[in-house]
Amino acid sequence: MFNFLISEEKNNFSFSIGALNERTGQTLINFAYNLYSKDNFEVFVSIGNVFPIIPQYSGGFGLKKYFIIPKQERVNPFIALSAFRRLENALFNKKQQDCLYFASGISVFIAPIRRTDIKTYFQIGVSLLNDFDDGSDELGFINFEFRF
Repeated sequence: MFNFLISEEKNNFSFSIGALNERTGQTLINFAYNLYSKDNFEVFVSIGNVFPIIPQYSGGFGLKKYFIIPKQERVNPFIALSAFRRLENALFNKKQQDCLYFASGISVFIAPIRRTDIKTYFQIGVSLLNDFDDGSDELGFINFEFRF
């Protein structure tokens, strides 16, 4: 049972910052932990913040699969599917919402950060968000991800 909670690969944590992301959709800052990671497949839990100053949080779980391009180690296409909940925010008159999110894009390895185990990636792609109250939205995302 506990084998599922321990990933077989390094870099189980990720932190991303940018215009939206592939894990919890409409967040600018996102933190994720891989519960399981093997053969370019991840099962993750994630929490994100829409506005860095005003708290509007999303939290959920999902799956992410990277595809390998032969003879190309720096660029990996991926797909991700997640279910998450946007928490209520009285300031913006937003109620709690359950969401399903599908994303597809590319992840480009930039470089490791010197003297650390942190790897830097640039990600860009498109997504489909369904929040069950307001319908579906097609979105794009672009961010930097730091895996450690």
